Amino acid sequence: MGAAFKARAVNASLESFDPFIYLVEFWMRAPTFDPHPHAGFSAITYLFDDSTGAMLNRDSQGDRTLIRPGDLHWTLAGAGIVHDEVPETDGLVSHGLQIFVNLPAAQKLIAPRAIRVAREAMATRENDGMTLRLVFGRLDGMDTPIGVPGDAALADVALAPGAAGEIAIGAERNAFVLVIEGEAEIGGTRLDAGEAAGLEAHDGALALRSAAGGRLALFAGTPLREPVLMHGPFAMSDAAQVNDAIRRYQAGGMGRL
Repeated sequence: MGAAFKARAVNASLESFDPFIYLVEFWMRAPTFDPHPHAGFSAITYLFDDSTGAMLNRDSQGDRTLIRPGDLHWTLAGAGIVHDEVPETDGLVSHGLQIFVNLPAAQKLIAPRAIRVAREAMATRENDGMTLRLVFGRLDGMDTPIGVPGDAALADVALAPGAAGEIAIGAERNAFVLVIEGEAEIGGTRLDAGEAAGLEAHDGALALRSAAGGRLALFAGTPLREPVLMHGPFAMSDAAQVNDAIRRYQAGGMGRL
């Protein structure tokens, strides 16, 4: 999308992705997207530490949050919200993940709200050359709670050259990994930067190693196993809900920026 924005997306079936419905790794240097609505899911931004600039989130509920490198911003869109995110300083690079997590059908229309988790509040662990930062959710006996519906987790994992270890994923959860930099061997499969794979955790634990060193984003969550209809910025249970969301947005029911 021009010199100011580039991204790479992870594509997977909704069944294997569930409860996640969308994921891109992005690099943004200047405002790219106009204010836009979301409804029926959570829109999440996580900035990596190597970002040279912060991002500003604004939404129609009045949130004005500066997302610093290492921070998480979680927009629980619910019944509907309008927002945008722009680099605080044009020309500085915001490198991060944009993640959409589905909401359970019974909570598609809950009141929208914004949640910020600073890097310093995230649970972390370092052991034998593997550093795990739990950005949100629960994983491997750790917890960074944010009080949102459903069960989804993201860990930012750094592996020093020669590091190896295991991470407990938990039973009945979908899991996948995106390598951010370097290389990593996950469950016996080698992946380079930009590559992603779905995971099978043997006995509920995932084996990781890296010969040369690497960094990866590890996702896990309990699938909702519910119908979901994606229509642009809306992820609802059926066409009637989608049409209602469109009408509410057009009538100003999701607010404006």
